Amino acid sequence: MIESSFRTQVHDFYGATEAGCIAWRCPKCHSYHINSDSVIVEILNQGRPAPPGGTGEVVITNLFSRYMPFIRYSLGDICEVDRSGICPESNEPLSIKKIRGRTLEDFVLADGRKVSPYIFMPDYVPGVLQFRVIQDSPEAIRILVVKGKGLDVEELEEARNFAQNHIGDQGRVSIEFVDAIPEDR
Repeated sequence: MIESSFRTQVHDFYGATEAGCIAWRCPKCHSYHINSDSVIVEILNQGRPAPPGGTGEVVITNLFSRYMPFIRYSLGDICEVDRSGICPESNEPLSIKKIRGRTLEDFVLADGRKVSPYIFMPDYVPGVLQFRVIQDSPEAIRILVVKGKGLDVEELEEARNFAQNHIGDQGRVSIEFVDAIPEDR
């Protein structure tokens, strides 16, 4: 919508105050390529590198701050590692497929595992106007969605499947379409 309204190309960057520009979205492969001239990026899941297609927390080491370096600094962001391999536009072995969000107070599953609520958030799905994630019990997580114009139902279901696969048989992730997100209780 922005591109057509302003008749120009939109460029998307992923960055943080502590690191500047961390990655830029490639117009060819649509993943975010790491800006390795200024930052070293690790995507860690339980302290180990997340596998291709997996998610993890972004840890950075900036390469430009002489007076206050950030070394293996956790940003609190959750990203999905690209699984498609090296893009011809970048020689970097690591790319970010999707930026999933930030870590918060974790949801606690029936087996005691803690998971970030951000893995349940469908904010990147086209046509999701508003949403709210609710954990009713250790076994039940609901995603309330207000439909916007052009809702991509398949991508929304892919987001639900991603969350369901992440928690496995420790609960059920459901999507409910609502006319409005209820006020906080």
